[in-house]
Amino acid sequence: MLRDIQALRSKAAAHRKGSDYEKTLDRILGALRGRAAVIALLERTILFLEGMREWRLEQE
Repeated sequence: MLRDIQALRSKAAAHRKGSDYEKTLDRILGALRGRAAVIALLERTILFLEGMREWRLEQE
């Protein structure tokens, strides 16, 4: 999940949102764009953070 966000950030930061950027979007989000894509990324982030929290609690 974190690698996906970094990949999107890197491609968008290049200011050349060409085919490489679109390929990255397709790989990570499929057909989702705009608001739906943001919601999907946030849901994945929440799941990731909940998993990290559970892992941390198991370490205690």
